[in-house]
Amino acid sequence: MKVNGETMIKNILRLVIILSVLNLGACAMGTTKEHFEKDIKIHADLKYLLHLPKDYNSTGKPFPMIVFLHGAGERGDNLDQVKAWGIANIVEHDSNFPFIVVSPQCPADLWWLLKIQELKGFIDEMKTKYNVDKSRVYLTGLSMGGFATWALAAQYPNDFAAIAPVCGGGEVRLAMHGAHTRCRYGRFTARKIRSSRFSVRRKWLTKLNLKAVMFNLQFIPTLTIIAGMPLIAIKNYIPGF
Repeated sequence: MKVNGETMIKNILRLVIILSVLNLGACAMGTTKEHFEKDIKIHADLKYLLHLPKDYNSTGKPFPMIVFLHGAGERGDNLDQVKAWGIANIVEHDSNFPFIVVSPQCPADLWWLLKIQELKGFIDEMKTKYNVDKSRVYLTGLSMGGFATWALAAQYPNDFAAIAPVCGGGEVRLAMHGAHTRCRYGRFTARKIRSSRFSVRRKWLTKLNLKAVMFNLQFIPTLTIIAGMPLIAIKNYIPGF
């Protein structure tokens, strides 16, 4: 059956009219304003290393606590891997270390940034489970853990007396969320890294430093990274540590 041009145009016009009517009917339903509210529970399952000072006791004067978040290379289910770097490495060789130190391990193939709420719950539990001075909780992490350090402090700035992210970045606007809280900031990156990726990160840090001055935040100058650098730098640069 042949369809001439006039018939085709009529059919198209009919289709347009039908679609317009259907669309008007949908619009007539309008948009309603709704609200969602519900308590959501999150299951947390983290292995962790624990260091307690020699004179630790569950009563009496509380102890300061450091939370250490490792990098991507230490993920898995072997806690010994967490001892490779940072504070976890220091307390492995220094039984006289005067702080409570908790070092959770991120499961294989996951990222700390996907477990921020779990980390929040974990830290809250550590503050309750052990005799912790809640006004002296410090957070540090390297690489993947450095990014999570920024993210945690951005969401919960009043939970920490100070943070020391190592070779980790994040969203500048989120970092500024904690600008008017009691939390002090120190950031570290290695001088000797030479890559375009580091160049981008350096620009981000420069921008953040400029904003930090406006908010009177205390930033620590760039330092070459060694195991335990966050601890050494916090002691040297942040009053009241």
